[in-house]
Amino acid sequence: MNSGKSKPALRKRIADTCQKLKIPAERFDPVSIPKGNLITDTLIDLHCRPKYAGFIWERLADGYEVVIIDSFPLVVTSALIDPAEKVWLILEEEVDGNHKYWVYDGRIKTILRVLRKIKKRSEVYVAPKDCEWLISLNKDQHIILSGKVLYDRLWKLADSEDRGKA
Repeated sequence: MNSGKSKPALRKRIADTCQKLKIPAERFDPVSIPKGNLITDTLIDLHCRPKYAGFIWERLADGYEVVIIDSFPLVVTSALIDPAEKVWLILEEEVDGNHKYWVYDGRIKTILRVLRKIKKRSEVYVAPKDCEWLISLNKDQHIILSGKVLYDRLWKLADSEDRGKA
């Protein structure tokens, strides 16, 4: 794969971070570019308006979008995902003037551990293997949810917090 071009900065930083943190591949692993493109295309087909420019979260179209503004978006994200579930992490990076999506396979706790160490990042997306829902974390620290399953989980989480305060 060495075509004379340097490895994209974000992908390299993530590889270096995983090595430094000694994260095993079964907990967090890069997906091949062809498979990653297929996953990204599937998410866009399922969750976005067709032929609409912009970030994925700006194109959501399923009717269950929720925007959360929170000081700790990674904590909220963690609360919505079963820690045992393997999910896709999709990161966007501009490489040679083009937007690239880098896809990883992992568990949410490990994903969040890596994300905390990666400083400069743009848009972050997390989705289950069946692509039924999508969590977007944008560069402004907003959480954008797509999919009825997440919508229901969010309300269940809110209800449980309300009961705890009563």
